[in-house]
Amino acid sequence: MEQLRARSVSRPSEAVGTQPEGVLSVIANPESGTNVEEIAVGIYRISTPVALSGVPQGFSFNQFLIVDERSLLFHSGPRGLFPLVYEAVAAVLPPQRLRFVGLSHVEADECGALNHWLAAAPEAVPLCGVVAAEVSILDLADRPPRALADGESLTLGAHTVRWLDAPHLPHAWECGFCSRSRHERYSVAICLRRRDRGFQR
Repeated sequence: MEQLRARSVSRPSEAVGTQPEGVLSVIANPESGTNVEEIAVGIYRISTPVALSGVPQGFSFNQFLIVDERSLLFHSGPRGLFPLVYEAVAAVLPPQRLRFVGLSHVEADECGALNHWLAAAPEAVPLCGVVAAEVSILDLADRPPRALADGESLTLGAHTVRWLDAPHLPHAWECGFCSRSRHERYSVAICLRRRDRGFQR
């Protein structure tokens, strides 16, 4: 895969569009277009558009941040995008407050920058399913992971997440979803989906 590079976009540095009062939606880095949007109370999507050959309509990498007593960043982003994602997280809370860096499966955009985040957040640990922990993360990560069994819940504070095993969806056998109570899935990269603005991951 070619080296990742952020796609230059022309967007204002102020809040994007008209948002309800109290809802954050900002361009964290005007040059790259990395943006942060609050998609539910205390839950933020971080999105960075990138340029990939053969994808003229664009492509973006996304992470999800849950701000709570024990804050969770779901998906680390690739190593090459770490400075941009770090900057975006810092727009919401001090990155050292993170307690978990989660991943749905082992792949560059899900956990490529995992050890960078563990260095930036000294009390954070990887969060993943049991298969990912035993097969990969115990070896790859600089700190042992918190492994969740199928159906196991983890309380972050006001938010509770639940792990759902989903082998081979979209591809790897360690895949899983992180869901919350009330059956709302919010931090899952289950497929490449096309939108008007291009592909998102």
